[in-house]
Amino acid sequence: MAWSDFYLTPTGNDANAGSTTGDNAVVTVTNKDWDNATGSRFTGANGDFTGVTVGMYASIYLDGATAAVFVSKITGIDAVNAAYIDVSKTANKLGTAPAAGANGRSCKVGGAWASLAVVTSLFVSQTVDQSTRVNVKAGTYANTTTARAFAAAGTTAFPIWWRGYYSSPGDLDDGTHARDIGGLEGIYLPLFTFSTGQMTAAGSYQLLSNIGITSQCVTSGGAFSVSGTYVKCVRIRVENTQAHANARAFSSAGIDLVGCRFKATRTADACVRVTGTARIYGCHVIGGIIGVTTASCSLFVNGSIVESFSTTGINFGGSSYAAFLLNSTVYCPSLDATNGVWLGGITTGTAFIGNSIIGGCTNGINATAATFVPAIMRVHFCNCTNNLVNITELADVTADLGVALLLFDNDTNPFPLTTNGSLPLLTSGSLEVGAVYTITTYVSNDDFTNVGAGSNAAGVRFTATGTTPTHWAHSSVLAREGNWNLAAGNAVDKSAGYPGVFEGQISTVAYPDIGAVRHQDPAGDYPSEDDVRDGVDYDSAAMTGNMTLPAVGDVRDGTTYGTDGTEFEGTLAVTGGTVTGGRPEIRGANL
Repeated sequence: MAWSDFYLTPTGNDANAGSTTGDNAVVTVTNKDWDNATGSRFTGANGDFTGVTVGMYASIYLDGATAAVFVSKITGIDAVNAAYIDVSKTANKLGTAPAAGANGRSCKVGGAWASLAVVTSLFVSQTVDQSTRVNVKAGTYANTTTARAFAAAGTTAFPIWWRGYYSSPGDLDDGTHARDIGGLEGIYLPLFTFSTGQMTAAGSYQLLSNIGITSQCVTSGGAFSVSGTYVKCVRIRVENTQAHANARAFSSAGIDLVGCRFKATRTADACVRVTGTARIYGCHVIGGIIGVTTASCSLFVNGSIVESFSTTGINFGGSSYAAFLLNSTVYCPSLDATNGVWLGGITTGTAFIGNSIIGGCTNGINATAATFVPAIMRVHFCNCTNNLVNITELADVTADLGVALLLFDNDTNPFPLTTNGSLPLLTSGSLEVGAVYTITTYVSNDDFTNVGAGSNAAGVRFTATGTTPTHWAHSSVLAREGNWNLAAGNAVDKSAGYPGVFEGQISTVAYPDIGAVRHQDPAGDYPSEDDVRDGVDYDSAAMTGNMTLPAVGDVRDGTTYGTDGTEFEGTLAVTGGTVTGGRPEIRGANL
C-alpha cells in the first residue's frame, strides 16, 4: 500500500503542511493572493516558490492563524518565475479551504506539525481519499482540558494510520520499546497527556500504534473512547489516574486490540469496556472494578493478562454471543476479588483453553448466570476458593470442542472439585482414616493432633489416623485431597475410565484409579519349588528351587550333575550274556 506520509513532532509548527520531517516549512509566504481570480491558486512574488515541486503539500490559511485548516497536494507550479502554485480543493486534501482573498493569506510548503491541534483543525468529519499516515515522534503532547476528536474516517482502500516512532518513522513497528516500558512514554513513545480532556475516535478505518495516552478524564467513556468501526489499536498504552466510576482507561464499540496496555484505578467501573465484537490479543489490563467487561457483544481474549481488579477480572455479558478466553492469565494480587471470570447470559460459543486463574478470587469461573456450559481445557487455578461455580456436568464441559473432560489442578489448594465446583473444604464432621487433609484455616482451641496432625496450625498436612478430632467446634477449615466422589448425576464415571486427557491431574496415591483402562498386573501362577532348576529365582522373592534327582541306577556311568558339591555317579547294570568275537555282550537299561 502506498501511503501519503505526514509528520508530527514536539518542535514542529501546526501551521505547516505536515508533509516533511523538519520543524520548519520548506517555503513560507505571507499576505498574498489565494483563489481571488484564478481558482485554486496561491500567488506570491517571483521566486517565492523556488525549489517547490509538484506532489509536495501546501498549507493555506489566513494570516496569523496558528494551526493549518487546509492542506492539499500541489498539482502545478509556475515553471518560469516560481511565483505561484496550484492545488486541488477536492482531492488529496485535508480540511476546508479558507475564503478567497487578494491578500491576507499565507502558505507553507512542507514542515512537520507540532500538536494535536491539527486533529480538530484538519482531520475533521471527512473521509480521506488516499491512504494517510501520520508519523508521530516520541515526546509529550500536552492537551490539558481540551478534548481531541479523531473524526476523519478512512475506508477499506484508504485507511488512516497514526503511527508513533522513536527517532525515525517505522522504528517501533516491530514492537521495540513499545510494550511494558512503564514510565518511559514520552521518551520511547509519543505521549498524549490530558487533565480532564478526553480523546475520542469517531472515524472508521483508523489504526493507532505505539502511542501513549494518560488522562484524568471522568467523562463517560473514560480516557480514550472509540465509536468508529473497524478501528485497530496496536501497542498503545492508556492510563486513567482518576479515582472515579467513569474513569475508564478505554471504551469502544467493535475493536481489535493488539499488544496494548490499559490501566485504571480500582474505583473505575471498568478498565476496558466494549460494546461491539472485540478481539483482545496479547494485552495487559490493570485495575477497574471489572478489568474487561462487555455488553451484548462477542469477546475474544487471547494471550492477555487481566489483573488488579477489585471485583471481577473479565465479565462476559449479554446473551447469544461468543466468549473465548485463550492462553491468558487473570490475576488479583490483593486477594480480595469476587470472580476471576463471570459468565452472564452467554448462550453459545464459549471456550476457555490454556488459562490461569490465580490469586485471591472467591470464584475462579462463575457461570451462575450462564445458560451455556463452557468448553474448558487446561485451565489452571491457584488460590481460588471455588474453582468453578455452577459448572456441574463435568463430563459434558468440553463436548463442543470434542473433548470430554478436563481435570484441573490448583497449586495452593491441590484438591479436586465437589459437585458445585468448589474445593472440598470441611469445617466439622468426621474424617476418613487414610485420607489426606490440610489445615487451611486454623481457629484456636481446635485440636487435630490425635488424628494424625503434627501440630495445630494453618498449612499442616496430615494423613488421618482416626475419625474424630479431639476438638473441632470452632470451624477450623480442613481441605481433603483426592475426593472424586461427586454426587449422583454429576459424577465422573470411573467404571469406564476417565474420558479425555490427564494433563494437570492430581493424585495423592502412587497411582490414580482410572477405572477399566487402568494398568493391572496379571495374577501370578508360580511353579512349586521342586519343579524349577536348582538356583533359579522367581516372583521377586529370591525363591530357590530344589532339583529332583533321578535314581543312581538311571544315570550313565561316569556322568556327574548337580552344583551342590556332591557329584553323583551312575553304576553299570550288566544283565549277562556271552562273549562273541572276543567281546562280551553287555546290556543295561541306560546303555
